[in-house]
Amino acid sequence: MDVRPHQTNLRKGRYSESRAYSITKCAAKGLCLTDFSIPEILIDSFFWMDSHEMFTVGAFVVMPDHYHLVMRLNQGVDLSSIMQKMGSFTANSINKKAGPLGEVWQRGYYDRAIRKSEDIRAVVEYIYNNPVRKGLVAKPEEWPYSSLNEEFSSRIRWHEFT
Repeated sequence: MDVRPHQTNLRKGRYSESRAYSITKCAAKGLCLTDFSIPEILIDSFFWMDSHEMFTVGAFVVMPDHYHLVMRLNQGVDLSSIMQKMGSFTANSINKKAGPLGEVWQRGYYDRAIRKSEDIRAVVEYIYNNPVRKGLVAKPEEWPYSSLNEEFSSRIRWHEFT
């Protein structure tokens, strides 16, 4: 298991604000997030959290070994609590669907508060181009596990991020 104590130390004294965040969560070593029905489980969980007013889904991309998510945290909701709930739910769902895989997620996650709409555009462009940089597709819109996909894009309230 990959334990990174500095990640925990970085969060000491932090508090969650109702603002946009960029999240990166890594899969456990050896697990491919684009196998089985894992992308659907993850994306469904993003929109379930949105529909239950925990956060507003923005841009996302599910890569083979991690995912990126831009979301707007709702008032009174704690980011670490959301990440724990989402991690637990998706790990259980993935293990049920794909068979007992064991650990699904690495400990911790990377988060960054996004303060300006210009920064949101840069973060969104970065995550959309992730599959291109990794050589998985030639253009960002070709990657099926992204909010660029029309099936998902139509469900996002983009006006909340500008």
